[in-house]
Amino acid sequence: MAHSKVWSQHHDFFQCFRPADGKGPTRALPIALYDAVLDQLVAMFHAAMRGVGSDGGSSGISSSSGGGSSGGGADDVAPSQTDFVLARRLCETMARSFGNETERMDEFTALLEGYLGEPIDAHHPIRTEKFETDGSLRCCVGTGPAASMWLPVYIQEVKNEIGKSGDPYFQGQRYYQCYVADPKLAAQVRHTVLPALMLELAGPHLRVSALASPRDVTVVCEPLTPYLHLFSMERCDPDHMDRLALVLRAIKDGFGLLKDSCRRLVQQPQPPAASPTAECSASAASALALASPSASEEQVQKKARRGVVPPVRDLSLQLPYPLRPGTGFTDVRAIGPGVYKPLYSAKHGGRAVAVKFTRMSPDAVRVQRAWAAAGLAPALVLEEARPLPCGMTMLVMEWLAAEDGWVMFWSLPPDQKRRLHGEVVAALRRAHEVMVDDGRGGRLPGVHADLRQANVMVRGAAAAASGSGGCTGGGGEDAVAGSGAGGSSISGGAQVQVQFVDFEWAGLQGRTRLPRSICQRLPGYGSGCQVTQEYDWALWEHERVQGPL
Repeated sequence: MAHSKVWSQHHDFFQCFRPADGKGPTRALPIALYDAVLDQLVAMFHAAMRGVGSDGGSSGISSSSGGGSSGGGADDVAPSQTDFVLARRLCETMARSFGNETERMDEFTALLEGYLGEPIDAHHPIRTEKFETDGSLRCCVGTGPAASMWLPVYIQEVKNEIGKSGDPYFQGQRYYQCYVADPKLAAQVRHTVLPALMLELAGPHLRVSALASPRDVTVVCEPLTPYLHLFSMERCDPDHMDRLALVLRAIKDGFGLLKDSCRRLVQQPQPPAASPTAECSASAASALALASPSASEEQVQKKARRGVVPPVRDLSLQLPYPLRPGTGFTDVRAIGPGVYKPLYSAKHGGRAVAVKFTRMSPDAVRVQRAWAAAGLAPALVLEEARPLPCGMTMLVMEWLAAEDGWVMFWSLPPDQKRRLHGEVVAALRRAHEVMVDDGRGGRLPGVHADLRQANVMVRGAAAAASGSGGCTGGGGEDAVAGSGAGGSSISGGAQVQVQFVDFEWAGLQGRTRLPRSICQRLPGYGSGCQVTQEYDWALWEHERVQGPL
């Protein structure tokens, strides 16, 4: 349990932003997309960190967050006197030095369980092993014979001080994984990602993360807060206590959401037992994932030879929750799995669509809708884009399929790029002339703000005549049908269709800024810089001369 280097660098079971080579983020969805409750939890804690109160404004905290969240949680509930009392008591007690970890854990647990109104008990995730959590909250699923089935909704890991006796981040995930692997919970775990909260207390420093398991015994972990200092800092930083109180309120409300979610779980039949062949072929990695957290390498190999098999999981758990069975979407397939922005092809109402989950600037959807009406962008299939509580937007669009002749401009050979350059320029000129509703009763021209070759799709006249079209909901080198590097081509007559995709940064002329955390693509256009239609032209010309960025 204490060897974080082993768990982080030699296993794909922990997708938690470590190590820094991107194993976690590129192989897991944003945790908010795995479950509607996790979506709400992310919104609650993000709002708490912004200092948002019940009136939608700040609780004395100056917020610099760009773009709002449309979720509930801390946006809807102001911190109460009880929240502030606990915040003060934690700061008074946890700033002290304790003789050992148990003393700190007991003091913290007593304060928190009094606040939550629920007992927090140390628990053995694997009954036959001696190790136990530093505190768990579990929820009973079902009634009658199922009353003995308890699912974890909260796990805490305590260290007396930072750097003492192991890494609480990985140890908490490991305890959670043991619950996922418990054969007695197999029926419940098969049909849920098992959403839970994890709290780390390292000395007088507290951090909250969300947990989910979408397949086998894989753990997805995403921090919801940074480490918060449990110091009495009201005189030097008045906002600190407000933020801490709001986070505590989010823990309490989040616990309620997780309990309600557990109670709604329907008892499912036990999954079929694994065949002897499957047991024999279980991988050493799977065995290692189910081994005791304190197991030595020799013990791990013994378990691997015994053929421990991970639990059977519903494959749809790996999809974003708005795309799972019963949502109206069928034949859902990931496009470029592992890309930064989740993108899927699917059928909706018998129609081929692209579904994208992303964060968008306030006017982006208006720009895409207006350009689509002019035949210059993918049309939105649903009347409105769907905002999710976590701040992401779910876009359902036409699907530009390779079989219908659509090709990413970036993927074309140089001679075809030169031949089609004028077609794209003409299309961009028409797009810039389209007037967009500004949401305030006025109309302004639009700005794409990311007009690279990867975000331009083209189709020849012959293909346009024979194909019904559809659309990729986004470009990018990682992405889509017809994007084989250097291998695509356009055939047909002089007429060529051009559509622009990836409108996340799009906005209105005079009101558009680049995201703050981007790599600068052109001199003079850096983090958070205001951009106009001239930027679209400059970026397109830069890639024409210098090659794709």
